[in-house]
Amino acid sequence: MNSRVLETSEGYAVIDVSLKARQGDTLVVLADGEMQFVKLAGRALISDDGEAIEGVALEEVNLLGVVTHLINRVKDDDCPVI
Repeated sequence: MNSRVLETSEGYAVIDVSLKARQGDTLVVLADGEMQFVKLAGRALISDDGEAIEGVALEEVNLLGVVTHLINRVKDDDCPVI
């Protein structure tokens, strides 16, 4: 089984650990001791806040997998559904 499910603050991310990353893919990486979602753009990784990880800094990044699905959690808003 090559898929893993990671819990996020918004729900869950399904990643495939066997896929080769392609341009434009969303990836889950371990960088600076924390898990991050990034986009592959050229020879750089672009983080959610728009910062580029490139060059020598890429040596410190571990690829965990390619995101295949994002599942958003339904929030409890105390509003009954009728």
